[in-house]
Amino acid sequence: ILSAKSRCRCRADSRNFEACLDGRGAFVRALPSILAEANTGRTMADLLPLMKDCCVALQRLEDTCPDFRYRNGTTKRPASPSENGDAEEDDEFGSMRKRVKYVLLNEKAGRSLSRKAGYNVTVEDVQTVLRRNWLNDVVIDVYMQLVAEMAQEKGGAGSVHALTTHFFSVLRSRGYKAIQKWTENVDLFSYRLVLVPVHDLDHWSLAVLNVEAKQIDFYDSMGRRNEDCCRMLMDYLRREHRHKTGRKLVPDMWDHNFVRNVPMQTNTYDCGAFVCLYAECLVRGIPFEFSSRDLPKLRYRIAYEILQGRLL
Repeated sequence: ILSAKSRCRCRADSRNFEACLDGRGAFVRALPSILAEANTGRTMADLLPLMKDCCVALQRLEDTCPDFRYRNGTTKRPASPSENGDAEEDDEFGSMRKRVKYVLLNEKAGRSLSRKAGYNVTVEDVQTVLRRNWLNDVVIDVYMQLVAEMAQEKGGAGSVHALTTHFFSVLRSRGYKAIQKWTENVDLFSYRLVLVPVHDLDHWSLAVLNVEAKQIDFYDSMGRRNEDCCRMLMDYLRREHRHKTGRKLVPDMWDHNFVRNVPMQTNTYDCGAFVCLYAECLVRGIPFEFSSRDLPKLRYRIAYEILQGRLL
């Protein structure tokens, strides 16, 4: 844990690990001296969020520093890459990959493989999950629905709701009236979290309406700050609350939190997969224990879960 006397740039910038990542190699060399200082005097509860950020920053360093390896010793979720050559984990991933490849090789291109969130998922849809492809809107909508269903099984019906990938695009281009009826039978304010996949400038991001905290959290795998998106979503919430209750939203301005120190993509095609993984981790309540290096395997897990119609 960083000490109060540490001269690391992230300490000077409210523990912003982006500053550390700018230094990359210098940060790696400085780690021993940074961690050797006296403790901060904070309680463990205070330090847990910082420890989580440390993990993400170190995992991102693995993506950018060829000679740096980080091991956190935690138990990873199914089919994440085996860092220690775990045979059981490799076998599990192998069976998933075999199943996905079998379906794609033996089913006709236009055949529906499953139905979820109002979509018929076809071979072409699943193919966008694999290799160096952009995930299409069907895949992301279906995966968001799987995430919401998992949350309902664990936390009850009022836990998480997922809006469609077309929600923000229509809100931006046509305004509130065009989507007013989309939530006619849904009370968004009764949920703990509302997931909003955002497609803007050929890039996927995830906005999360944190109803409990009265906050809009924005997750972007390229570190973008989409101020316009948050402003439009805030205006939507005000109008939706007025429409549903006849009363003013209180408070009428929620905090906008552009979340830093999240796993980041290192290419131009993984943004949709990152959105799916962000949503899954948030709803499970677990740290972001993956990095760009994990995506080849995690893409197969996403495809497998879509075929199975449930998250592992």
